[in-house]
Amino acid sequence: MAGDNPLIVFSGDAFNPSLLSTVTLGAQMPPVLNAIGVHVACVGNHDLDFGTSQMMKLIKECRFPWLMANVLDKESRTFLFSFWHLAEKRPIL
Repeated sequence: MAGDNPLIVFSGDAFNPSLLSTVTLGAQMPPVLNAIGVHVACVGNHDLDFGTSQMMKLIKECRFPWLMANVLDKESRTFLFSFWHLAEKRPIL
């Protein structure tokens, strides 16, 4: 049946802003995102609200890749994330 196997893409700002995130620093979100079956997510500007190290800690708890084109490591000047992710999803309708 159509719709039984959706591709779930999260478009950013997963860890903040929310009232709960101000207390948990976004820690409530990785289990939720994993539970709903996110396939890939993009980093949003508010994901950096609690600092890069907190964001990276939360991302490591996620069971899916994160993408972004313009987030650089401050010291090495290398990109922290891939620009793309290739996934095979069936069936294609």
